[in-house]
Amino acid sequence: FQNREKHRLHQVTTVGKLDEVLEDIHRLAADNEQFELFPVPNSHYTLVVITNPPRPGEIDHIEDDPRALYDLKALFDYTRLVPGINDWLYNSGIALALADTVEHRIGPNYQVLAHPRTVPFIEMEYTVPAAQGVACLREIMATIKAQAPHIMFPLEYRYIKADDSLIGMFSEQDGCAISVHQFADNPNWLDYFKILEPVFIRHGGRPHWGKWHSRTDRDFAGLYPHWDAFKAIRRELDPNGRMLNPHLATVFGEA
Repeated sequence: FQNREKHRLHQVTTVGKLDEVLEDIHRLAADNEQFELFPVPNSHYTLVVITNPPRPGEIDHIEDDPRALYDLKALFDYTRLVPGINDWLYNSGIALALADTVEHRIGPNYQVLAHPRTVPFIEMEYTVPAAQGVACLREIMATIKAQAPHIMFPLEYRYIKADDSLIGMFSEQDGCAISVHQFADNPNWLDYFKILEPVFIRHGGRPHWGKWHSRTDRDFAGLYPHWDAFKAIRRELDPNGRMLNPHLATVFGEA
């Protein structure tokens, strides 16, 4: 890791059509210091978030809209009441509500990058090889449309460079992290994640260690070249398993 001194950033959030953004995604990622998407399931749209140093003279300005996700959910729920044309209504509603919407956040990096999370949610995140990112996202969105038409919670899509950690998601490969979410009060959140996890697996995905997944020791041995080396170090440092819990025992094949 390389620490960086406090600095200012200018983050711009716009709305685009997902297919058009994906056609231009490699240029967008290469031309900006930070770049990520928040695709909206069961729609044609995505939020596009680009972060770069501000231009000289730009004044600090940060404004948050904690109701934005709830407003999107209300629009989604309303359109589900009209069978047969709900997709058209939903996409038209998004286009109308977000037309010409551009959000700017300018200020210290620790304020620009720290978005308030006011909506409780549960999350699954997988990192696939960077070259597989677009194909994986397209399959995820198609699977949601076919098997989870009740979902509207936006996904998150971003690129991260490779590192030399033993079992990090980006160990020895550039990665594309894709997150899926469901409201925490939805009792069927696990059913949704189980629909999508096989897509991530087909694309060589590595799960985020702190979020839901169903992978076990046998799976990880094929995903991480240094898996056995890490397990040996873990046993050496914790021979009695005091740092294990039932979940970690399954992950590391100690159950």
